[in-house]
Amino acid sequence: MSLADAPLGIGVRNDAVFLPVGMYPTHWADCCCGTTFFAGTSQLTLRRELSQAEVWVTRFEVRGQESLCLEIYDDAGNFRAGLGLRPEAMPTHHIQWKHWLREAAC
Repeated sequence: MSLADAPLGIGVRNDAVFLPVGMYPTHWADCCCGTTFFAGTSQLTLRRELSQAEVWVTRFEVRGQESLCLEIYDDAGNFRAGLGLRPEAMPTHHIQWKHWLREAAC
């Protein structure tokens, strides 16, 4: 599925640092290690180990538009990563994002 350059906001936390970044993936794909979002020379892989973590989808409003964010917590309940649309996302991006979330939940 093409994400039509949807503007994604990503936040990743390890033991030392919280790294928020933005990326505009051109597509995503599932492979044996997880789901990978590709954007030019960068990529983000959500590994299959997520089955051992808690994953939540939170809903909030940004500029009058409902937005959904994927939040990932480790088995100790610590926030590890967040992934969602940036405020400049267009309505078509929201439709695609909701579709991806439904597909990822299966």
